[in-house]
Amino acid sequence: MGLELGAFGPAIAEWMQAFATGPATIGLVFSTSSVGAMAATLGYAPAVARHGLRTVLVAGAALFGLGLGAVAAAVSPAMLLAGFVAAGAGFGALDSGINHLYVRLFPGARAVALNLVHLFFAIGAAVAPVTMALVLPVVGWRATYATLAAAGLVLAPAFYVTCPVAPALRQGEPARATAAWRWLGAVLAPAVAMALYVGVEVTVSGWVYSFLAQEAQAPPVLAGAGVSVFWAGLAAGRLVLGPAVERAGYRASLVIGAGVAGASLLAAVLPVGPVAAVALLGLCGLAMSIIFPTLMALASTRVPPADEATAAATAVMLLAASAGNMTLPALAGTAAGWADLGVVIAALGLLLPAGFVLTLAPAASTVPQAPGGVHHDSVRASSVPVRRTRRWASQSQARPADVQTAAASPSLASSAPSDSAPSEALKSEADGLNSRRMASSQ
Repeated sequence: MGLELGAFGPAIAEWMQAFATGPATIGLVFSTSSVGAMAATLGYAPAVARHGLRTVLVAGAALFGLGLGAVAAAVSPAMLLAGFVAAGAGFGALDSGINHLYVRLFPGARAVALNLVHLFFAIGAAVAPVTMALVLPVVGWRATYATLAAAGLVLAPAFYVTCPVAPALRQGEPARATAAWRWLGAVLAPAVAMALYVGVEVTVSGWVYSFLAQEAQAPPVLAGAGVSVFWAGLAAGRLVLGPAVERAGYRASLVIGAGVAGASLLAAVLPVGPVAAVALLGLCGLAMSIIFPTLMALASTRVPPADEATAAATAVMLLAASAGNMTLPALAGTAAGWADLGVVIAALGLLLPAGFVLTLAPAASTVPQAPGGVHHDSVRASSVPVRRTRRWASQSQARPADVQTAAASPSLASSAPSDSAPSEALKSEADGLNSRRMASSQ
């Protein structure tokens, strides 16, 4: 997925030449792909409730691969755009589904798991431009996209074999997806923070080269290195900081990360010299690295553990990310028309930590506590050590029915879970409910 996303730029010139069209038409590739992704994200929670997570992942991978296959075989701009609509829809389903899957598999180490997932996405997006620049002159864009399509199609049977199966809806049971959306209020604050974060990340990565070259008087090579160092910081942080997030707590980690990132941006636009500015951008990337995965983890703790509720939370967060991607960079570009880029970047440095005060707000719904009234931020790793990730994963795969039964229980569904991993009390109640249900059916 990261490779496919990063392949857009290098292929644009090839498409304009192949279809004898201009940048206005080919530029629609970005918007049509986004339309497909947002449509799939909107339909994700109902689809999971009716068909299950595995089915949605398999369908998303198949649609992703078939869409890219249509791109590779395109004979007109219309067919190219149609292929990207389908591929975008598959991308949206996979993006939602993979985040949802890892939240479900690793409830005791959500931040660690999601940071690693997004690390590999960042690696794919980072190496794609260089890879495409080397491959396109040799094999052409059609063969390149055919290879990406084949890789996408291979994911479909892989998900079918490896993804745990959740219980299907019983005959006559009303769809649970509608009820799942009542938890939107619980994830509203993380969703706003997500929109803000993605907008800042995209804006900084897009404008920092111009700032370094024009206002910091950096040579082109050093200005380009500033962008690379920023993304290297993002990748490095996602590789190493996940366990620290679990120990410190999600909300505390988010505020610290946003604060350090904001301070780094503010310092980078001061007259510190281009080399120091590049180093500060690396620190900014390192601090920002945990934010996207940790916000996803935080949102998942504010809804019941049932698939349809987690699916709704995942979809809301990804829609918020898309909204931030579409709005804040455009606003920053407009502001750059009447103010220095340094002023715009400094404003982002102030806006990011201020906005993240939202993540400190309690969930909009009642949040049950673990025994003794302990929340995640005070439990930390002592209650859910990172080294127990594999055991948590095996429990999640072995007992999907228990988790959904607990979410269906009136005593549990009346409130959303806290920011911690599922407590032993919740697991015991789920086990008891499942045992009574099996006994009554016998």
